[in-house]
Amino acid sequence: MYVAIIIRSLKVFGGGERNVISLIEALNRKLITPDILTEENVRYEEIETRYNKNVKFNLIKINTPNVKIFHFLKEIFFSNPILHSLEKYDFVYDFTNKPPLVFNSTKYLKYIYVLNDRRAARFSKATYFYILITKILSSIGIKKFRRIHPGIINITQSEYIQNEIEKSTGIKIPIIYPPVNLNEFYCNRNPNRSGIVSIGRFSREKNYFLQIEIAKKFPRVQFTFVGSVKNDAYFRKILKKIKLDSVQNITLLPNANFNQLKQVLCSSLIFLHTTIEEHFGLSTVEAVAAGCLPLVHNSGGQQEVVRFKEFRFNELDNAVEKLENMLDMPDDKKDDYRRLLKADIQKYDEINFQNKILAYLNF
Repeated sequence: MYVAIIIRSLKVFGGGERNVISLIEALNRKLITPDILTEENVRYEEIETRYNKNVKFNLIKINTPNVKIFHFLKEIFFSNPILHSLEKYDFVYDFTNKPPLVFNSTKYLKYIYVLNDRRAARFSKATYFYILITKILSSIGIKKFRRIHPGIINITQSEYIQNEIEKSTGIKIPIIYPPVNLNEFYCNRNPNRSGIVSIGRFSREKNYFLQIEIAKKFPRVQFTFVGSVKNDAYFRKILKKIKLDSVQNITLLPNANFNQLKQVLCSSLIFLHTTIEEHFGLSTVEAVAAGCLPLVHNSGGQQEVVRFKEFRFNELDNAVEKLENMLDMPDDKKDDYRRLLKADIQKYDEINFQNKILAYLNF
């Protein structure tokens, strides 16, 4: 079987990239080596280091315009230049989160991360209008495919995004939750857990400045920020703010490998996630699997992952109050919550994602 996967990049090392790596692994088990159509080169060694996975694929690089306006247009219509080459595939998985393609194949799965990315839209007018245009085109695309190509499959990653799509299009599409290898994140019981860890690429929508403000309220508690650096300018802003505010209790681990990530998770008491209206919250699932107690923003897909209101906050003062309660919580109560949270995340186990997304290939 000839399979293609379209994704903008495999170098960001975020949730979407994890989905694709997990899919490649599942395809490899079926003796399928997919073609990856992407804008950036990536080495096998990089993927193995970050994800602890040894996968095989053929990378086909798509050229990106250097002029900003042309790049903007290509962002909206990312896959159009490769339309002519897609018809040769038996199945195409599209993880670009851009408006759907129109081509003759009826074996096409569009994995929709988000319809209206309000996380990023709050930071600039240009970003807001770009996301608005993408939302309109994506909504039209979903409706259009429903009418013209009923065999083409739309999938999303959470109830939160499912509801967003239904409000915009009137169509309720199925969910395949993102994958986490729960066993891989298992940690031996550690009664000496301490400190707070945060995981997520170093970008504005991850709200690291709020995390710095929280860290300033707890000078005796160690905070560790783990993430990939895609935006060097924003990462430098984080470093500058930490220095200007004389914050002594924050450690940064940029571009950490899997072993470094797991080591921090296994030794940390609390996982902090400050993104507002996160689409899902895959890193939260990883942290819970590792035994951390989560504190997340009370919005978006995080409400699905963390059902306990005592572990969700609305603003800075509320986060500080809840963090104080978590730090003072008796050990037996912490263990009770860990058990309940781990039971909740079983549905996100990687094998469920792989089985469901491969089922569309009709094995």
